[in-house]
Amino acid sequence: VIIGTRYEEEVGGGTSQVATTVFNAAWEAGLEITERNPHSLYISRYPLGRDATVYWPSLDLRFVNDTRNWVLVKGFPESDGITVSIYGGERRRVESSEGSMIVTGSPPVRRVKDPKLPVGETVVEESGSSPSRTTVTRTIYGPDGTLIDEETWNTSYKGETRVIRVGTKKPEAPPKEPKKKPTEPDSTKRPPGSTQPPTQP
Repeated sequence: VIIGTRYEEEVGGGTSQVATTVFNAAWEAGLEITERNPHSLYISRYPLGRDATVYWPSLDLRFVNDTRNWVLVKGFPESDGITVSIYGGERRRVESSEGSMIVTGSPPVRRVKDPKLPVGETVVEESGSSPSRTTVTRTIYGPDGTLIDEETWNTSYKGETRVIRVGTKKPEAPPKEPKKKPTEPDSTKRPPGSTQPPTQP
């Protein structure tokens, strides 16, 4: 799951996939969507600007059956994901723009001191991502072709933190050479030019 601007392991992972799929089913059915909460970070595998997340008890997904007939919402598990279908209602026609994305800044940076790296060296542990803003429009027509609604959805995403390890390990000082002891003169040797006194018989 996403906690703030970081991906973390926590109970509840996967619920956003369900929420996003339900949101897009309601979107394509042309139903009125009254609450939708995007992820804090952009996820490229979801339709641009059309993701949704839920997190009890603060974040929810809500839509209204504003047609004249009942609707049935049904989900199907598949080997690589899920499918959500909405039956009943009206045969509304929905036109959606491809959407656009604008990068709004640079990734936030967090520097972590690393005593194992030499001073002056850095290593990018997590590359992060830039904050961005997306825009997508939805136009809904009734069964007879009359315009029901035209809306623009603007979504802002935070940037994922770039983590950089900074070296703090100081270089090791070279080993000091042992001090040489001063040499003592050899008493058995005479300096050059000296004479030895004659020995007595």
